[in-house]
Amino acid sequence: MIQRIQTLLLASIVVLVGIFLSVNIVKATSEDGKSVTLNAFTETLIENGKETQSTKFFIAAFAILVAGTVIYNIFQYSNRRKQMLIGLITSLLCFIWLGLTMWQAYSVAASISAPPAYQKGLFIPAACMLLNTMASKFIRRDEKLVNDADRLR
Repeated sequence: MIQRIQTLLLASIVVLVGIFLSVNIVKATSEDGKSVTLNAFTETLIENGKETQSTKFFIAAFAILVAGTVIYNIFQYSNRRKQMLIGLITSLLCFIWLGLTMWQAYSVAASISAPPAYQKGLFIPAACMLLNTMASKFIRRDEKLVNDADRLR
């Protein structure tokens, strides 16, 4: 049913994805005045007062894909086996999303040879993976309870 704890966990993933899309992932400032900021959509480089932006939509696309998969998973409450499969797919997507985010964060900071200052956005994909794992655990527990009840009949 939709009022179970796994629904709250999955809904919190959707909220975290929304937060991810609005916060910065990494900021770095070098000693010679170069500054770079990365968020889910753009990389902004400020060099000698001149600002240049390049798009990084693939990070946002993966985040939105994860949110869409989670929303679909929430409404599959009547078919727990399908929910478990979608949870595995979501875990894979979250892992790829985390990898892309980490790769871009490191490459952005290395591009200006500056120590990075990691922001909230870098840790959100890992939190989403944790929440998805917890939701999958509760889905499996529900499936086990139903199977045990069927066995008793």
